[in-house]
Amino acid sequence: MKVTIYTACHDNFQNPCDNIYTPMLCGKKNKNIVTNFMGDDTGQNISDLNYCFCELTALYWMWKNDKTSDIVGLSHYRRFFAKKTYGNNLFYKMPSNPDEKIEREEIAAGNDFDYLMGDVDLVVSLKQDVGNVLHNYRLYHNIDDMFLVERMIQRLHPEYMDAYRFFMREECAIYRYNMFVGKKAVVDKYCEWIFSILLPLADLKFFNNYSDYQKRIFGFISERIMGVWLLHNRDKLLIEERPVVEFL
Repeated sequence: MKVTIYTACHDNFQNPCDNIYTPMLCGKKNKNIVTNFMGDDTGQNISDLNYCFCELTALYWMWKNDKTSDIVGLSHYRRFFAKKTYGNNLFYKMPSNPDEKIEREEIAAGNDFDYLMGDVDLVVSLKQDVGNVLHNYRLYHNIDDMFLVERMIQRLHPEYMDAYRFFMREECAIYRYNMFVGKKAVVDKYCEWIFSILLPLADLKFFNNYSDYQKRIFGFISERIMGVWLLHNRDKLLIEERPVVEFL
């Protein structure tokens, strides 16, 4: 079994010691950074869209180009899944030496995902309470974004509309960080769905006048609609939530 968890980053950082973690420099196409890390700009890629897709450029790369891993995942340079023995999110100070490997026993290793070769299909971050999902988006972003998302889902995937309406209007928690580890075939299905929605939205360029922060729009949107996909497919997949180890 080959497990590869791509660690999305924007610069050099301290990667965990376990060899399942593969650093990926996101947005490498438009960066001049000296690094030994692989980039998201090879093969089929959307590296030039990193400014609005954030870590999803790494997700796109693994979907299109990783043909050898049985289990794939996405983490961040300062966020990793915890071992199964922990029940809550954990927070630590990031090491100050950029050459120092992160060595915390709480971070999941390869054997912590062995059960993904059995019944469990996908591991996601613990749901975090945000209040009403749609209202939460309105508080921090332009709510018109979500109306565009709704119309795109209605047009392309109408069978998801019940899940969309329920999750946005009735749910009070989201799966943050766009983090997961799962069977490659399951992850591929999720990628087919989410990029079929987000890439046409990106072509509309409706966010051109947003601030640099708000232009990270598709990272924000995907944190919300991952829950829609999981809800719609809940009877087909066995999903486990896992705490996150976060370095501040």
